[in-house]
Amino acid sequence: MKRRKQTIKFRPKYAGRVAKEWSQRAIRALVGAGLIATTVGGAMGVRHVWSRSDAFKIREIILQGDIPAGLQNKLSFDRTTNMWMIRPANAQRDILVMFPELRAVSIRRSWSRNVVVTGHYRTPIAWFSDKGKTRFIDKGNVAFDLPADTVDPARLPQLQWSAESDRLPMLHALAQWAERHPSFSSQIAKCETDTIHRLQVELADGTVVDWGEFNPASLDLRTERVMRVKENYHAASTPARLLFVTDDRLVMDAHWTATKAM
Repeated sequence: MKRRKQTIKFRPKYAGRVAKEWSQRAIRALVGAGLIATTVGGAMGVRHVWSRSDAFKIREIILQGDIPAGLQNKLSFDRTTNMWMIRPANAQRDILVMFPELRAVSIRRSWSRNVVVTGHYRTPIAWFSDKGKTRFIDKGNVAFDLPADTVDPARLPQLQWSAESDRLPMLHALAQWAERHPSFSSQIAKCETDTIHRLQVELADGTVVDWGEFNPASLDLRTERVMRVKENYHAASTPARLLFVTDDRLVMDAHWTATKAM
């Protein structure tokens, strides 16, 4: 079967129309790109002017509530900042990371261009000594520092532990005493553990209770037994010791004297 020869004829009119169409497309693309660039550039220019405008700069930063020393210098904004460019949630998060003594902080902007920063310290339930420095701890097991005139350590129990793992159980015990046995809780001067995790509780009147191994399930029973002894005996001298042998057996040393019939 013979193949016919194909002849391609050049048509100048058709070629000219195609070239014109593509040139128009190129022109439209360039115009569109120019408009986009102008719009973006204009928006960036407006944003630049807006961010630096004196009309939106912070007039005053007001610090209130509990404010740690140095907090103002750590703020991510100052009086040269456009107040509407502040991200309060981010700034609050950063402050809490830098100042663990704060339980909460709020940052509020006002139409008068003031920014109000309000801080709230954590509430300590005990204190401990760290390399000779008094530090505090809250019920959430967060350790922190407080200004010297904020809390009197003498009004809080001292904690001392031989292993870091003992700290949280002691905090749980303090919380349980405060909730269920406030009269006993108010007398606690010191709680400490030894190398075998045995708990010792020292009361403000000089009573020392060798609690033994801490067991949350027996805390109420043992607390009631200590309080019963203190109701019926008094310490002739201190320290006067009480030793738990079992939950049901509490041994007194020779410093105790009966005040009334059991």
